[in-house]
Amino acid sequence: MAQWKKKKGKYLFNKKALAKVFRVRFLAALNENRLSIPENPDGHFKIPHAGFNCRDLTSAIANKGMEPMIFPKKSNKMNGDVFWQRMYYSFYDDVVSWLIKYHQRSHTESFHSSFKRSFGIVTKLKLNAKFVQVCARIVLHNHKRLCYFGLVGD
Repeated sequence: MAQWKKKKGKYLFNKKALAKVFRVRFLAALNENRLSIPENPDGHFKIPHAGFNCRDLTSAIANKGMEPMIFPKKSNKMNGDVFWQRMYYSFYDDVVSWLIKYHQRSHTESFHSSFKRSFGIVTKLKLNAKFVQVCARIVLHNHKRLCYFGLVGD
């Protein structure tokens, strides 16, 4: 594993190269552990992090029957396979509705971050105990939100 080193005020590796290395290692780890993208995913669209902005992932998501929604970068080109082009055309066609769907990811990440800060990590080891602990936390979270909005008394 390469170490992070500074050379004349800059890091030795640039972020684009690191993103490619991460993607390759991520896919290699999936293959090594015999994991794959689910065959029958739930949902109509998939919103990965913008760091996963690549044509291969766009094609893989589209081949699973979902609409890929990867936030475009300034340096992206429209050429490429049909799924890549379709994704960009849908973005340019109706930017506002595309961004509303895209930012569901932000809201989900914000919720999970808040949930973990409030309740900490799951500490149980057995699957059944984990399930009970998570369900109890969800009930407490929902009660807390209802109290906040004044819909339920403390």
